[in-house]
Amino acid sequence: MSGVGWGTGSPTFLSTQPRGLLAYSGSPEKWLLKSVCVHSEWVTPAALLHPLLLPKIYPPLFNLYALYNEKDDDRYWKRIRLWNKQSNLALMSYLGVDK
Repeated sequence: MSGVGWGTGSPTFLSTQPRGLLAYSGSPEKWLLKSVCVHSEWVTPAALLHPLLLPKIYPPLFNLYALYNEKDDDRYWKRIRLWNKQSNLALMSYLGVDK
């Protein structure tokens, strides 16, 4: 393995380079050199921790976000209800849309 370890913020790259492999195929004259390439992938601390942590902390974080923005949300829905009472022509003229 090569790469940077934990705590540095850099991803760790697990890599296995292609290696030559001698394979015997029947007689001593028939040794074959085969190339074997093993799958390599990036492993980051986030990739390991997100599936474990996010399902547990998402609901409380969403509740905190909703409580923090409750006043803005109420104003938004009040405005939407007001605009829904208007006719299409009134909305088009307010928005400056030509017929």
